Amino acid sequence: MLRPIGDYILITPGAPDTTSAGGILLPASTQEAQTQRRGVVVAVGSGIPALSGGRIAPDVAVGDVIIYRYGEDINFGGEDYQLVREKEIVAVVE
Repeated sequence: MLRPIGDYILITPGAPDTTSAGGILLPASTQEAQTQRRGVVVAVGSGIPALSGGRIAPDVAVGDVIIYRYGEDINFGGEDYQLVREKEIVAVVE
């Protein structure tokens, strides 16, 4: 298994939305161009160093479903993942 460091978050990316909020079918070119993506957190780094010592832990945990902007594609052990910095996460789906 991969263990991210610092403020990196390892996620399993979800499939892009195929329909809009109003139920309109989106073409493949629009699905690929989406700027916000959804995924499930698989592993979390230790956070960023705090000025007072120690670390500031990320605001997400393993198992959280998140919406994020950008990530790096990684294939490890035949599985596709994305490595995302915490600042690229815009929301946790509850």
